[in-house]
Amino acid sequence: MEIPTVDLRGLAPGAPGWEATRAAVTASMVAYGCVVVANGDDTLGLELRRAVFGRALPELFALPFESKKAAYEQGYSSQINGMTHEIIRIYKPANSGSVRALADFLWPEGNPEFW
Repeated sequence: MEIPTVDLRGLAPGAPGWEATRAAVTASMVAYGCVVVANGDDTLGLELRRAVFGRALPELFALPFESKKAAYEQGYSSQINGMTHEIIRIYKPANSGSVRALADFLWPEGNPEFW
């Protein structure tokens, strides 16, 4: 799965390209639940984006509901206000210990690729 990238550089509300860009953001949100934005600074890099969106997130969301539900205190929630969706929040994501603690909780057998 390749999530489209939307380029927001130099764009202003009402300017040429605004409506098309807004439609592209909406389409990506509807199709994928997120949008990748180009801002001229590829901080993540292609390899890391592929690792996150191509493997880590699909593995995370493919876990059984009961496993994720048990991680509520770790940052998991679903079905808020009658909407079916999933949120997995990693507190202090820059701290590798926080990421590893969530991974160890969700994958007791281990998943070093996640953290």
